[in-house]
Amino acid sequence: MATLLLVKYPQAAIDVATLQSPLSEVNQAGLTSQGMHDAEAMAKTIATAFEGAARIWSSPASRCVEPANIIARQLGASLRVDERLADRDLASIDTSPTIEEFRQRQERGFLNPSARMAGASESPWMHRARVESWLADVVSQGERDTLHVVVSHGAVIEHIHSALSLKPAAAMEHSFTYCAPSHCHIWSSVELPDGRLIWCCLGANVNLRQSSAELSLGRDALDELAADLAMDARFQELAKRSVVEPAPAVVSAGYIR
Repeated sequence: MATLLLVKYPQAAIDVATLQSPLSEVNQAGLTSQGMHDAEAMAKTIATAFEGAARIWSSPASRCVEPANIIARQLGASLRVDERLADRDLASIDTSPTIEEFRQRQERGFLNPSARMAGASESPWMHRARVESWLADVVSQGERDTLHVVVSHGAVIEHIHSALSLKPAAAMEHSFTYCAPSHCHIWSSVELPDGRLIWCCLGANVNLRQSSAELSLGRDALDELAADLAMDARFQELAKRSVVEPAPAVVSAGYIR
């Protein structure tokens, strides 16, 4: 069973700066001392709940790379930094917006996700397409029994969560699944009797600084579901038909419309 752990970075300099601080002064800064402490707790929680092969992914932002490195070290895994997991590019709107202005622009973008603000490099829809290209690459590999830990930004986590839920990008105008700092969304795959994988959401906004019990319980439930599906006559018949009439492969992780 493959698992995606979509992790929001812990407290960073950008979170404690005043609203009038220029974004350029803190955007490339890393974690606070509290954030570093929380990252250690998060890493221990993940290591306790999961065993086996793991891949650690990160946005290139320092506030994501720092906790991702701590998690990778705790799990004995390598870290992969991918530009496609970066936050939406709003830096070109002007030379140095304040944090307050930057956040207001982020929020306005979700109210009209198809529109690219004047001077901005990406609309939310364009951002979604970039993030989905990473997700499609990972999901299409069909890896079994691999934990993918993704340390990134709230909008990136929402895009992956929505794509796996098969929600169109326009749904951002009406819904958003929030992920707090040091929290995660958990998605795991279940193998059907015909070998295909389906993705199930085991939890949203799960606190990684606390006990690993909630993470482990979700995986146990999926193991039981997989066993139930394997014994179900309807799925057994579906598996037989798929051998004779194989269904076309699905290569996209989600869709945008």
